[in-house]
Amino acid sequence: MTSPSFDAFYRAYRSEVAHALSLTLRDPWLGGEAADEAMVRAWERWRSVEKVSNPAGWVYRVGLNWARSRLRRRWREVLGDAPDTGRLAPMPGDVDVERALTELSVSHRAVVVLRYYSDWRLKISLLL
Repeated sequence: MTSPSFDAFYRAYRSEVAHALSLTLRDPWLGGEAADEAMVRAWERWRSVEKVSNPAGWVYRVGLNWARSRLRRRWREVLGDAPDTGRLAPMPGDVDVERALTELSVSHRAVVVLRYYSDWRLKISLLL
């Protein structure tokens, strides 16, 4: 049984978090999986997560950490082969932005994605 407040939170933020993770990770499938995994973890701990100042930021961070761990495991299994990071279709007029994002580290890319694609102004400082 789920909490009514978690249900509302999930409906309000799941897509936004998945989109932000997809852009940060440059992989729509992995971003969606990371968002889902993080939402499950939020649901399991909802009594404490709902009390943090930025539950969506908590979910984003958990999803990013989960995805990075998964990528590290995948890299170790392949032993040196670069992972297929996929490619998001650029938004109209954003080809230069997408190119610039590929040159940033994951941490810096996360800040740019959260600020300019998800409009998380003050929330970013709570994540990093």
